[in-house]
Amino acid sequence: MLQRAAQQFPEALDRARFPESPQAFKHQYATILPAFEAARIAHPARVEIARFVCLEAERGLRFVSEQGDTDFASLLAQSDAEPLPLSHVTLSGPGRLVPEVRYRGRRYVGADVLSLVHTLRAKQLMTDAAAQGFARLFARIGTEGGALSLRGQRFVIFGAGAELSPVELLLEAGADVLWIDLREPATERLLERKLAGKLSFARGGANLLAEPARILSTLRAYAQDGAVHIGCYAYAGGASQEWRLTTTMNALVRALPSSAVASVTMLVSPTTPSQVSAEDVLTSRERLQDANRWKRALQRAGQLTPSLEVSGNVLIARAIVRAQGVSYQAAQLVGKIYAAEASSVYGNTLSGGSDGGSDGISEGNGHQLRPAPLTVSANVAPITATRSLSHPVFQAAFLGASLFDVEISQPETTRVLAGLLAIHDVIDPGAPGAAQHPYASANERARGVLSQQIHGGIYSNPFSLDAAISVAAVRGLTMRPKLAVDLSLGLFR
Repeated sequence: MLQRAAQQFPEALDRARFPESPQAFKHQYATILPAFEAARIAHPARVEIARFVCLEAERGLRFVSEQGDTDFASLLAQSDAEPLPLSHVTLSGPGRLVPEVRYRGRRYVGADVLSLVHTLRAKQLMTDAAAQGFARLFARIGTEGGALSLRGQRFVIFGAGAELSPVELLLEAGADVLWIDLREPATERLLERKLAGKLSFARGGANLLAEPARILSTLRAYAQDGAVHIGCYAYAGGASQEWRLTTTMNALVRALPSSAVASVTMLVSPTTPSQVSAEDVLTSRERLQDANRWKRALQRAGQLTPSLEVSGNVLIARAIVRAQGVSYQAAQLVGKIYAAEASSVYGNTLSGGSDGGSDGISEGNGHQLRPAPLTVSANVAPITATRSLSHPVFQAAFLGASLFDVEISQPETTRVLAGLLAIHDVIDPGAPGAAQHPYASANERARGVLSQQIHGGIYSNPFSLDAAISVAAVRGLTMRPKLAVDLSLGLFR
């Protein structure tokens, strides 16, 4: 897909030196992608390139079943599948969310959460834009008497049962939620007294990869009562599931009429070639100047390499972790970052407005594509000790992460902080990714959508992440020798 983009936009991407050989790409993608992104983001066609790649992904997606091999977009467009039968539970809680975050053994409640945000910002674990988003949210909560209500707001959550899903926050605030997950919600969740709103779900669960046509019909029926906010949180590792799930969620969003989609939300991993904020660049350079002797020695030996890819005034994080694989990176870069940029400018269908305009992009048939902004939340979340990162190498690296001023978050902390920021994004017209937010250009809108980063120190670290992980893992293995034993016995997937 990226090779076709390089051929389609040579004036933008020639300097990225994209390889002809797929084998060369596979071995070098961790260094190729930051250079590709630096060239793309520095060019006026930034969003058009993202949109092109997203459409290439959609064109290449197939649905394979016992009935045969079908073009996935055509399957969804022609689908007359029956909606999944839903159960509906009206929850009896008060419908007022008082934010509560647990961080390093301490409980932060209400306005105290904002003091935690200030602490994380001071430690350069999040960007200014993210801290400002929290400040706007808590200002709103203050005007509502210290608790947030989402009564009347309607959400569809893909991967509702995932570790980082914001479902409980939404229900505590009184929102109506359509739960899409392999498993239906547990009974104890339905009995939780603080939850409110209406929870709808398919008995026995819903499989995004096995029954997308029925899920699309279910979404269409659910959206008949009004536009819905769609959260894309489904995740599973191995067998290219990261990529297949992300492209499936995007295809379902694109198959819905624009009038049915109020917003789209996703979480972006920090282990991607993201654009680094000015404040993180400054911190990174200061930390490089202040690096102690052993870091400088490792840098001279080539064991620690620079953290930034530079193209003019655009700086991209060299934050890819090779061990996560190409499918993971494709899901993050194409399925999330590119999808977020393109959707924020040209709407959920990526087809923009219906008539031409001088500020549009050419479709090659004499027509111009006019921007039709959609509210998008695509915030970077910190590296989090979820079940998917139980590999002993990662566990060892987590123990040694403090060597590089990086913090590894616990799932309950990430879930609440990322969930609160996403809520801000979809209800506040002043949020960076809000459709109503004024921007001078499509590229400025794309940058704003991706500006809120709770990166945990990844982007303020002066060394490339893959190199830093190796050093941190060595340190972690000395701290917990049993992890070395686990590695030697092969006790990991």
